[in-house]
Amino acid sequence: MDLRINQQFGLIGLGIKHPALQLMIRDPRLDLKVTPPELLIEQKLPQLEIDQTQCFIDMDRRPIMDFLHHVVGRARTAVVQNIAHTAGEGDMLGAIEKGIDIADIALMNSQQWKEFNVAAVPEHRPEIDVIIEDLDMALVPGDVAVNLVNGQVNGYLDWGRVKVFWRQEPFIDIEYIGRSVDVIA
Repeated sequence: MDLRINQQFGLIGLGIKHPALQLMIRDPRLDLKVTPPELLIEQKLPQLEIDQTQCFIDMDRRPIMDFLHHVVGRARTAVVQNIAHTAGEGDMLGAIEKGIDIADIALMNSQQWKEFNVAAVPEHRPEIDVIIEDLDMALVPGDVAVNLVNGQVNGYLDWGRVKVFWRQEPFIDIEYIGRSVDVIA
């Protein structure tokens, strides 16, 4: 049989779209607010009190009012002693029978001895007081405030696609090119 067969193979094409993943990322954020602690210290310095009143009294240096009373007392004593001494001299002169005259009294008055006392160091120690104040401390605690802003990930996926199409369609063509046809029924 005379047949001519023409055929063409089919060709397929692929339209490929690759998948795409887009990520939108927001990073997490940690906010810290720190208040540092404070230590408040109030310090009062120690005080030193020195009382030298008795030392000065020992060296005849007195406060004004004490000095006034002391001098007034000594003056009264001196006046009373002087009055007694003068009265004693008058009594001696009045007692003529004893034979004391003015020359004897003058001789007695010329032989008076005075006592001197030199005090270079006071007899009493100064009174020393130390006043120590307490140390006042106050602690103000610190604080840490934490604020967390969560991160977020948003994704968008563009799916990939494969599109199949004919680039060349297949076909088959069968032709009879002979002159006789046998037909068998």
